[in-house]
Amino acid sequence: MGVNDSDSRKDSITSSTSSSHLDLELLQRLFVKFEPDLTIDSYEEAQGSGRGDNYTAALFRIALKGHTQPEGSSKKLKWEKSIICKRLPDCKIKREAFKSEALFRNEVVFYNTIMPEYIEFQRRQLAAVASAGRKHEKDQTDTDVAARCLELDEHSIFQAIPQCYLARDDLLVLEDLRVRSFTMPDRQAGLGPKQLEAVLVELAKFHAVSLAYKQRHPVEFQKLTNSLEEGIFSQANAEWYRKYYDVLTRNAIQMVRQTVPEKKEHLAKLEAFLSNCFGHLVELVNRKSELSVICHGDCWTNNILFRYANDGAIAE
Repeated sequence: MGVNDSDSRKDSITSSTSSSHLDLELLQRLFVKFEPDLTIDSYEEAQGSGRGDNYTAALFRIALKGHTQPEGSSKKLKWEKSIICKRLPDCKIKREAFKSEALFRNEVVFYNTIMPEYIEFQRRQLAAVASAGRKHEKDQTDTDVAARCLELDEHSIFQAIPQCYLARDDLLVLEDLRVRSFTMPDRQAGLGPKQLEAVLVELAKFHAVSLAYKQRHPVEFQKLTNSLEEGIFSQANAEWYRKYYDVLTRNAIQMVRQTVPEKKEHLAKLEAFLSNCFGHLVELVNRKSELSVICHGDCWTNNILFRYANDGAIAE
């Protein structure tokens, strides 16, 4: 997977403040950068997720149809592509309830700035390893070293995200991972042990890259963190979410009490924590240490996609 390159991010459309609705002109300008001979003739829009799958934004799947015609050729070649379009909800009440605008801004910063910077950082580190390898392996050819470094590059760089074609304040245009056979787990069933392990491995890689970048480039890392805003767990939102978390914590306590009534000591600790659940979460989210890193921020089943091998094992 990959992210938009630096030229894409500097294009004027990425800073547009016009309507988030797509049109042929915008789509043409987006994809001609990747395929210069492309002409997009039409597109169709459909829901990008099921009812209840996404709360903070509106997701749409866009089917693009067009053709390519290389210069000097009279032959037109059929071209089709599926993309995911993510927009802020039209309803202002919904945007305020789910703090959509702050979360959306964070996502734009992630795709435009944070992830490209992390990927380039990893490539620089791998290049340094390759350079050191060439100095210490004079008995091997440069071709051997280059081949190993290429293999390392393919498998070691963390970039477990969809390709991003556009990220601006009101609109994200992303690769449709369904085309590559990725699927979303059932949010009501939750994650199984293998799925959970796979998610934790990817989160560990993400956090490791973030921590390494922070140690090597502390000033730049601070700039990245300053560009983000905590959308949910801030004290300013305490009153807004009070009733919601009151219900949530009561249900959690009742569930534990019914499931393991003999665990009175554990229940007491849970009740103590949940008595000020939102306040504790605000403190935890804002806590800083040498190991603090940039986190996912909304890691739950509906923000995770899996691709499975033929034998049912998780491939990606």
